[in-house]
Amino acid sequence: GNFISFFDRAYTGLFIYKIESETNFKFRNKLYFEKNNPLPHFRKNNYRSCIEEAIWFTKTHGGDYYINFISQEKMKQIFKGNIGKKLTKHPTEKYDWMIKPIIERHSKKDDLVLDPFLGSGTTAVVCEQLNRRWIGIEINMEYCDMVKKRILGQVRYKRALL
Repeated sequence: GNFISFFDRAYTGLFIYKIESETNFKFRNKLYFEKNNPLPHFRKNNYRSCIEEAIWFTKTHGGDYYINFISQEKMKQIFKGNIGKKLTKHPTEKYDWMIKPIIERHSKKDDLVLDPFLGSGTTAVVCEQLNRRWIGIEINMEYCDMVKKRILGQVRYKRALL
């Protein structure tokens, strides 16, 4: 029963309104991902971009949803981490530190996670690490090939630890 999606922060309010008014989902909260080391702003005519946003919805009628309320300290809606060298060529690759808390807090071991825009495959990699089943949908075959390589590397690494 959880639906979480990253959106351009300029449009999150619009998407919250549209999704709530036109679907059977209820807005629960915004999640923020703060980059400890944002890129510099060379033109110096705006703020440095140091956050990304996701919005969280649940089913509104008869829909149970799961949340793993870890602790008061850890259940803050702001997650922080460093950006650095990307692992793939995908233009909006998400870092593990952004996806891992979402998967940990909104699913249990062996749950099924759907990523309808798989992109660079970070969701799939994190699901493998946390023992979640996953389905990824991606239209770009180049990105599909990237994800296959990432997952194969992850599985080999996981088996080497056993």
